[in-house]
Amino acid sequence: MNMTLIPKKPKSDHGHLSRPEPLLKSVNTVSLSRQWKRGRELTLWKVMRSTSVLGLVVAIPTGLGMATGIWIDTLWPGSHSWFSTLAPVGFCLGCLTGVFWTCLGQKTS
Repeated sequence: MNMTLIPKKPKSDHGHLSRPEPLLKSVNTVSLSRQWKRGRELTLWKVMRSTSVLGLVVAIPTGLGMATGIWIDTLWPGSHSWFSTLAPVGFCLGCLTGVFWTCLGQKTS
């Protein structure tokens, strides 16, 4: 029992398929335009923009951790350096935030 969802198209005299139906033609056009748009989205500007945003997401918490560490070290000097502690903490928080936003962006697109 041969049950196919797509009926076979009659062949023309030259062995090629007959003219495509209008619906098939419009589906192919939409598919090609989507492929073109998908390829067009990856431009140098978009890559630079996403890279700089990701860099800022990491750099801002790192800078805040460094500034807070310097501020605490000047207020309460001691044997323990808060700068050396809070700079990596800020960097790790920035990296975690960057991973979170990158994964969230990949899920939505």
